[in-house]
Amino acid sequence: MTSRITVFLIFLLVLSASLGSTPHPEKIFAAEQTNDTFALTLTVTDKKGRPVAGLQRSDFTLLIDKQPAEIVSFSNNGPVSVGLLFDISGSMMTESSKETQKRWDKIGDGIVRFLERSHGQNEYFVIVFASTAKLIVDWTSDPRTIFAGLGQVTRGRETALYDALAMGMNKVKQGHRPKRALLVISDGQDNASKHKFTDVRDLLKRSDVLLYGVGLSDPASAGSSLGMEGEGIIDELTSASGTSALFLKFDNREVSLNDVFELLAAEMQSQYRAVVKVSSQGTPKWHKVSAKVEERTDSSGSKMRFVVKTRPGFYLN
Repeated sequence: MTSRITVFLIFLLVLSASLGSTPHPEKIFAAEQTNDTFALTLTVTDKKGRPVAGLQRSDFTLLIDKQPAEIVSFSNNGPVSVGLLFDISGSMMTESSKETQKRWDKIGDGIVRFLERSHGQNEYFVIVFASTAKLIVDWTSDPRTIFAGLGQVTRGRETALYDALAMGMNKVKQGHRPKRALLVISDGQDNASKHKFTDVRDLLKRSDVLLYGVGLSDPASAGSSLGMEGEGIIDELTSASGTSALFLKFDNREVSLNDVFELLAAEMQSQYRAVVKVSSQGTPKWHKVSAKVEERTDSSGSKMRFVVKTRPGFYLN
């Protein structure tokens, strides 16, 4: 992997120069969530799945527990605090070191595309996980540093996915940007975590963190119980946060990871953030969420229908 990392760093030097360096604006991007408010991230697409920009607060209808929600603040296109979580366990490798290298080359190229297309004021950290989870890059807005630690990583055989997600959840809450997200690249299998699936799911339900998943697997595991279980795990966890997972299989054809990561970057940049007032009454309660944008008529008289994606609900502590 080391030779490829050199290529990454050269590219990221150029990318960093184009983005410029930005300090941590902690006061500007202070968290807005309190004991009686909750921040909802809203992703709006047209019928072809393309992000819809330029919407206003008045375009949205938000219901909390089937009642109209009071929107305390509304914004869009803001920067994101992002945790990148890489599965480096045995199930992500092959017996051929050459083939394994090709896989990581594709993953690396996809991450470069993600950084290139993302908001210039995003901040990142990197966690890798095999039998244990480890933070290898702390908060940075400098793309040059993101891959620096990966060249020294020792791959392991077992997988502590849930521990990595729990670590990522705790870390991303310390972020300085208004939106917080985790992007995990894994096949979804876990056989070494101290945390349980339900632990991670409950953490997601009690936070405004978005979890994105890129599920990667070998064609040999397609349709197997392990492969299907892994996809199901990633899919259920991402759905709890109001996002979705994308699943790809490694084979002899080119895996279009660049397109996948570019799509994720575009989605993050086009989202809307609404902080809503919630009546918690002092006890944790599950609040059901629904959101919609009314259809419009374009200049040609055709109806424009929109799809709004957000979390199905949340617990307010």
